[in-house]
Amino acid sequence: MAAGFAVFVEELLQPFGRVTSRRMFGGHGFYLDGSFVAIVWKDALYLKASGDGMATCEAAGLRRFRPSSKTPSYSLGFYAPPDNALEDPDALRPWVEIARSAATAPKPKKARRKTA
Repeated sequence: MAAGFAVFVEELLQPFGRVTSRRMFGGHGFYLDGSFVAIVWKDALYLKASGDGMATCEAAGLRRFRPSSKTPSYSLGFYAPPDNALEDPDALRPWVEIARSAATAPKPKKARRKTA
């Protein structure tokens, strides 16, 4: 991955909060105010989504992150924002808000195993 694109994404996300990043899984993970909101993989940005946010991304026809072409049915809850969002912070804002919401949503509790 070109380091230049990761720097570009870091600058792109700065209007939305404190941005930190780290290398992970051969790409970069991005955090806003400590919450994991995005990944950069092969010079493409993908923002986290869950619940209603996933439905919004699907309805908008956004491309879902698929880390391997060998298993195309495997995907994660991250979506590439529209191309114009990479050039305009106002166009990016709704997608970042979906990512922030997904990143900060309470995790569902796991069912406890009953013991006899």
